[in-house]
Amino acid sequence: KANATKECFQNGTWAVAEYATCMLDISGRNDSINNVYVSKTLSVRIIYDVGFSITTIVLILALAIFVQLKSLRCLRNSIHCNLFLAFIFS
Repeated sequence: KANATKECFQNGTWAVAEYATCMLDISGRNDSINNVYVSKTLSVRIIYDVGFSITTIVLILALAIFVQLKSLRCLRNSIHCNLFLAFIFS
């Protein structure tokens, strides 16, 4: 809700902006707003971690299946195995 402004002088230079009012506004926000922001950030992080873990486990499982079953060996599956390894290592 706060604003920061910069003044442009006639010689083309800019004055230093004063951001202190913006910082005070952020720190002076209601605690419930800060709690909502923190809980949303935590929720997103949990969803990210769970999704990343599930993806990694499934990729390892698929790689194990491709390696164990010799009947599935072909160029296309070899390319997929390399792709799975690249995703796992990244």
